[in-house]
Amino acid sequence: MILTRISYLLIAAVVAVAAAAVCAVLDTDEATTNPPITLEQMIRNAAAIDSVRQSGRQITVRFEDDFNAQAAFGIDSRTFEATLDEGINVADVFRFANVPVGDDGVRVISE
Repeated sequence: MILTRISYLLIAAVVAVAAAAVCAVLDTDEATTNPPITLEQMIRNAAAIDSVRQSGRQITVRFEDDFNAQAAFGIDSRTFEATLDEGINVADVFRFANVPVGDDGVRVISE
């Protein structure tokens, strides 16, 4: 009878450890979220942008590998994210700021 209760406690401990491990793996939102960027920062560093991907209001900005993001933004990352206002197109933002878009400038990918 004692052995059965110890077995139940052991099983409960294993289940608790497994649940904690699953929670730790699922809580990777902070690790996979790209740092934020403003439109002003994008325009100021447009020459170093590899591509901008827009999906609805969300944009993902990818800088070239040789860009020093640590010096520019204080963050050692090549990929940044931003949320645009409703109805705003990132290509139009670049054009308004006189930044070339397309083959001669920033590559914008719309989804």
